[in-house]
This record gives sequence, C-alpha cells and structure tokens, in this order.
Amino acid sequence: MAASVTVTYVGDDGTEGQIRERLDRELEAYEIGWRVSVSASAWSDIRKITVVGPRGQEQSVTEKVAQPSADQLVEEAAHMARALRDQRLTSQD
Repeated sequence: MAASVTVTYVGDDGTEGQIRERLDRELEAYEIGWRVSVSASAWSDIRKITVVGPRGQEQSVTEKVAQPSADQLVEEAAHMARALRDQRLTSQD
C-alpha cells in the first residue's frame, strides 16, 4: 500500500475498520508518501480530514456535519486526495 491511512472513529470499531479498508482501496494506486487522516465520532458532529501529499502539500477540513457516515468520510477524503494529486500533476506540466 502506498498511502498511509489513519482512522479514528470513536464509538464504533467496525465503522473505523470499514473506513480504513475503503480508503486503502481508494488510494492503492497513489505513490509512496501520501498520508490520509480521518477523525470522527458516532456521538459528535465534528469531523476532521487531513490529506498530505508526498511533497508536503496539505489539505485539511474540520467541520460540523450531523453524524458523518462512513460513506461521507470516505468520499470526502478520497475527493481531497484526488484534488491534491490533480493539482500536483497540473503544476508539473
């Protein structure tokens, strides 16, 4: 696996594992050096997602979302990683 994925989902270990597995699959083609961190809770409306690219470029969001689902967290983290990757690829042209 090229990307390092860290997930903390307080309140449901099954959801935490599901998010980690899905992000591992989403990011398996990414080069070494990508880091993705997702923090959320079954009891809180706050979620934090941070994506760091291999050259240190970072995108982070902390927001209030009513009970963020595993699907929402995976989609947002994957979207942020794609946006950073695409930005990096365009800046290399």
